[in-house]
Amino acid sequence: DDANISSYPCFGTPTDMGESIIDTGFDVVLSATNHTWDKGKTGWKDTLNYWRQHPEITLLGIHDSAEDFNSIDIIEENGISFAMFNYTYGLNGFVLPEDKHYAVDLLDYKEKFIEDIKCIEDDVDFTVCFLHIGNEYVYEPTEYQVSYISDIVDAGADVVVCAHPHVVEPYRYITTELGNSAHVFYSCGNFISNQNEVPRVLGGMAEINFTKSSQDGIELDKDISSTNFIPIVTHYNSSEHTVYLLEDYTDELAKTHSLASKGLSTSKLWELWY
Repeated sequence: DDANISSYPCFGTPTDMGESIIDTGFDVVLSATNHTWDKGKTGWKDTLNYWRQHPEITLLGIHDSAEDFNSIDIIEENGISFAMFNYTYGLNGFVLPEDKHYAVDLLDYKEKFIEDIKCIEDDVDFTVCFLHIGNEYVYEPTEYQVSYISDIVDAGADVVVCAHPHVVEPYRYITTELGNSAHVFYSCGNFISNQNEVPRVLGGMAEINFTKSSQDGIELDKDISSTNFIPIVTHYNSSEHTVYLLEDYTDELAKTHSLASKGLSTSKLWELWY
């Protein structure tokens, strides 16, 4: 219902955005965020109904039944299998109805989350966890974030990709006290946004290359062969709104950005990145 389209603080997104996500080439969509319940049951149902029309897209983080809530999403690509999870720290003060506890994957369901990771580890090649976690506009992960991620890595997570702070936080290859390791992107910032401060138009894309080798049907090795954290910038002014790789972003473009008056420049963006 177009009457439900709205911006901050309670968001209602037009279905055109879904079409754009598909056309851009995304195969997986994350729906567990602090804004998932902004429109209550209506928004939740509308989101589920929309993505049901696109079974080629894997939807993570929200569920239409307890049965779906208790299932684990597995994707296979090029002979490599992935278990994928998407959890959020909360719902901006909204509380799920008791009879809809399964609607959104919440980090408060930690015991279930960890058990799901453990139980699927031997059935897939890699486990990737997408967390909506951290403090807004802070450049380092919180103690809670570091501790929580450490626990899911000990459970079997191989890659953890985080969002919510709206600014970039570090990428690290971590090893827990128990000796388990994983690649962690503590915050990718904003991919595209309309936020109006310079650090918030700087984002990062997590690039992870997975490899698996076998011979005569026997698995020989599987590994994360390489990772990269690629800086991007949301560029906007009165006539355009798009995303550039920071390495392709020029001084001339920066001068036309709506935030040029707030000190946005290529050198400032690179300084923030490093």
